[in-house]
Amino acid sequence: MALITYYNTGTASVTAGATLVNFFGAGLGSVDFPTIMPGDLFSDPDQPEIPPQRIASLDYAMQTATLWEGWPGATVSAAPYEIRFVGDVTRSTAQTRRYLELLGQLGPLGIQPDAFGNFTDRDTYDDEDKGFVFASLDGTGGQDAAVIYIKASSTSGDWSAALSVTGPEGPGGNHVALSDEVTIITTGKKLTMRHFGDTTIDTIRASLNVASSSGAVTVDIKRNSVSIFVTKLTIDQGELTSKTAATPYSLVDDELSDDDELTFHVDGAGSGAIGLKVLLKETSV
Repeated sequence: MALITYYNTGTASVTAGATLVNFFGAGLGSVDFPTIMPGDLFSDPDQPEIPPQRIASLDYAMQTATLWEGWPGATVSAAPYEIRFVGDVTRSTAQTRRYLELLGQLGPLGIQPDAFGNFTDRDTYDDEDKGFVFASLDGTGGQDAAVIYIKASSTSGDWSAALSVTGPEGPGGNHVALSDEVTIITTGKKLTMRHFGDTTIDTIRASLNVASSSGAVTVDIKRNSVSIFVTKLTIDQGELTSKTAATPYSLVDDELSDDDELTFHVDGAGSGAIGLKVLLKETSV
């Protein structure tokens, strides 16, 4: 009997450019009895030109997987898939590399783990003395962000809360210039670009180097040719930022999708305004 090297029960869906894979009728197992594990490789047999993508983490309860990188192929909708099993030797090598990366992050902090492994391995060290440091390479279980735990006392299982190795992700978004730094701005379409990733808009702000001496500067942003605003973004006369606008902007919809076409327009140029820029602060979804 040939050794089974892949898993393809049920179907899967993943959006082009996204990392979340949803499985239907797959039965991926559980944390205690996993069928699929982080490090295994997800692929679409109908897209053989797309290389298999490494799985970063799994949610067995939700029957989902998260890929290390966004899916580079076309969108897969409840279609056959394959997950190639990765051998234990390869997993061990990858875990060792992850441990070395972790040491590099902890070194400047003056922290040296006494042991490392996945979260489920932490129980092995429950009876260690106070101050023992365990590095969990899959966070609190099934994740791709490492954390550390420190024994708070010699009491069995008396661990600290999970401590992040890295700080929180900074704000993302697009910061674009709609004019140069010396020319008085004029009305019209100023920029066309493609959006990257699926995001929610948190804040939009416009700024100037030189304020308008007469009238407000008004900015419109269109998503696939449709304005995202109910009330457009304005910088009042004599002001350098939209943050202080007498009439705040409001949005039709705060969701942006991967590869949306965004166009930036100056609907009102005021008088003598220079150096117009727009910032979209976004959160990935």
